[in-house]
Amino acid sequence: MSLGNISINCPWEDNSPEPLLDICGKYVIAHPETFCVLHQLSGLWFLRPGTALPTELCERLISLWQDIDPEALDDRFINIFRDLANTRLKRVTLRNSSVSDDGLGVLLSHNLIELDISNCSKLSERTLDNINKYGDSLLTLVIGKTKDILPSSVSAGTQLESSTGKDGSPVSEVRKREYILRTPNLRKLVVRELIQPKDDGYFVLLLQPLTKLTHLDLSGCFFLHDIKYLLPMKNLVSINLHCAQRIQDTIPVLFVTFVTSCDFLPFLRFLDVSQANQTYGMFECPDTTLANLVSSLPNLTSLDISGTNLSGDGTFDEYRDSDDVNPPPFCFL
Repeated sequence: MSLGNISINCPWEDNSPEPLLDICGKYVIAHPETFCVLHQLSGLWFLRPGTALPTELCERLISLWQDIDPEALDDRFINIFRDLANTRLKRVTLRNSSVSDDGLGVLLSHNLIELDISNCSKLSERTLDNINKYGDSLLTLVIGKTKDILPSSVSAGTQLESSTGKDGSPVSEVRKREYILRTPNLRKLVVRELIQPKDDGYFVLLLQPLTKLTHLDLSGCFFLHDIKYLLPMKNLVSINLHCAQRIQDTIPVLFVTFVTSCDFLPFLRFLDVSQANQTYGMFECPDTTLANLVSSLPNLTSLDISGTNLSGDGTFDEYRDSDDVNPPPFCFL
């Protein structure tokens, strides 16, 4: 609480009662029969005839269920949102829930603008098809560690539909359509600890079509390879590469790409290249790498290099005040 410029600490604020909306919401979640009808054969709940729920209430019911017991949130309750005429959803968080591909398909039919499906163990690649079907409206997509919805490879193989290229070689369906995510208006994407893709072109197909991204989180991901696929993303403001593997190979490419493209990441302000294990954050030429990195991204306001040796032994002033017009080249491993 504040009074003018004076801040007053109120010890009872944390003990204030729950909002009436939350109290009522928790009650109807525990007693869905108050506004739903149970289908005896399928076990699914359907919205009671004559009932209409506004967007705020629909989203709050899912949020409250997340707070109470996210693993108990499954298709049985989610089915009430099949009624598109009497329910409305725009922002949905299903983190750690038990919702399946079918249940998520129901939610996506609302043309969501924000979706968080982190750690949803029952989702598969069928969900990717649903996301691509309704992806035009999505602005935020948090996949997190729910890696099973993404293809394990973009090369032609037994697990992917394939066709034959002009030279007769097999071509995966993903490469043929030239995208993994068909979400043309996406602004924020979070994919964490993605280990499967060993193909050089995997992240190219995943990210290059997403030209409107402003926030990208690839924490803990493997096989990022040459990140020139970020070149079309002129609007990126934040990149999180915390614990990304082989960051020593990725960061130098940032500088090289900047040299060849003067408008590379012109709005980037936040960059995280930190490592939990310093063994994986050892650069051969830390002083030069840091100096070139900062010089390459003139609008950068926040840089997290914790857990790496990028703090080095020298100072950036050595390069900033140098008479040498050309900055020192990167040292590659």
